[in-house]
Amino acid sequence: MSAHAIWIKFTIKEGCMDEFMEASMYDAKHSMEDEPACQHFRVMTKEDEQNTVYFLEVYDNKEGHATHRTYPHYKVFADVAERVVEDRERTELVIHNP
Repeated sequence: MSAHAIWIKFTIKEGCMDEFMEASMYDAKHSMEDEPACQHFRVMTKEDEQNTVYFLEVYDNKEGHATHRTYPHYKVFADVAERVVEDRERTELVIHNP
């Protein structure tokens, strides 16, 4: 069984971390609750990397991730991210589970 995963590292503009985290948590919560294809959505930070946020998102397949971008909660996040994200590194992965 495989799944589609996205690992994203965001660098947030100085002074914008609270706004970004609020939008991120909203997106993560509603992705898990409202999207049947979303298996896992985690928002993470490291103590020694201020203004950096990591996402781990796991969907049943690529189509599930594409559908994620059509939900209202994603638009809330995307609008905030457009204003406050300084840089983003994105990696798509395939999870292989027995």
